[in-house]
Amino acid sequence: GCVSDTVEVNISLYDSLFVVAFEDSVICPNGNIELETVSVSGGHGSFSFQWSNNGSVIGNGNPYDYTQAGEGTVCVTVSDACETPPVQDCFELSFEEAMPFSITSDVTSGCAPLDVEFELTTNPSLYTAMSWNFDSAVSPSNSPEEEFNYELPGLYDVGVYMVSPRGCAFNHIFEDYIEVFSDPVAGWNATPMITTIYDPEIQFTSTSLGLGLSYYWVFNTAAPLGTSTAANPAFVFPDNKGGGYNVSLSIKDEHGCTDKVEGIVDINDVFVVYVPNAFTPDGDGINDVFTVMGADIREDNYELQIFNRWGDLIFESHTLGEPWIGNTRGSDHFAPDGVYTYVVRAASISTVQDVELTGFVLLIR
Repeated sequence: GCVSDTVEVNISLYDSLFVVAFEDSVICPNGNIELETVSVSGGHGSFSFQWSNNGSVIGNGNPYDYTQAGEGTVCVTVSDACETPPVQDCFELSFEEAMPFSITSDVTSGCAPLDVEFELTTNPSLYTAMSWNFDSAVSPSNSPEEEFNYELPGLYDVGVYMVSPRGCAFNHIFEDYIEVFSDPVAGWNATPMITTIYDPEIQFTSTSLGLGLSYYWVFNTAAPLGTSTAANPAFVFPDNKGGGYNVSLSIKDEHGCTDKVEGIVDINDVFVVYVPNAFTPDGDGINDVFTVMGADIREDNYELQIFNRWGDLIFESHTLGEPWIGNTRGSDHFAPDGVYTYVVRAASISTVQDVELTGFVLLIR
């Protein structure tokens, strides 16, 4: 039944821990953020800070540099060295919404080489800087309007890079946005490639490459003799005079892409030299002159010589078609009736053939 003495003891209790974390925050996707409490109070001091995102610990310390941050509920748990019950406060961390990307162009397909004018139609208030990426070539300017030349055929992506007012960078790829078509290749051959006025018909055959081709031939482009839309036409050239004729073939494929090729076909005159064997220079208007005629004769390689019975040269000409009127050496003296020897040297325009003809002509008045 004994009663002990009474002892009074004063116990000091620390206030409960209290922490205020970040307010809800928006950052750039996978960006960095420095996490730091707004305020901490209570407890014994010597605080410890542990940060977590969606329940998974991400680091310790205050402040804490959170790199490549992820979206979610970010919490800080604070404890002290006095076993004061820890406290926690959380906030929501979210990414800035992706920017809307919108572009237009004057064309999205065409024949090589293709010039395309692009325009970024995203609201300009949504970005502070931008650039284009064409075929791995970054545009040197930040203009929302840009032009690019595609030299080679193929499918091409178009990339756009924009920076938001918050400083977040966004990139978007418009896959296979531009299609550049291969140009067709025009080609032809002719059978025969060289012929004569005796057989002036030539068969043309297209060797062009491309899909859904249409054809347009022009025979003699300088002064068209005819046209055709057939793939493999035949054409008859003039049979009264030879020459080289320029033939063109224009083609267009299913995409509207075009090509053109030109070439020469040769229609040769037949090399003929005609020398009369008699003439009557009596002034009656009938067979009064001796004239060498023919076809396909080069005027710059022509010679006519007339000799008398003693071998004297009495007439000479280097002008095709110049007549001998029966005089001697261009004088008013006329040669007597008789047989005279001629020598004609001539060459073909169309071929390398040349001739020297020797014969007799009878002069009768």
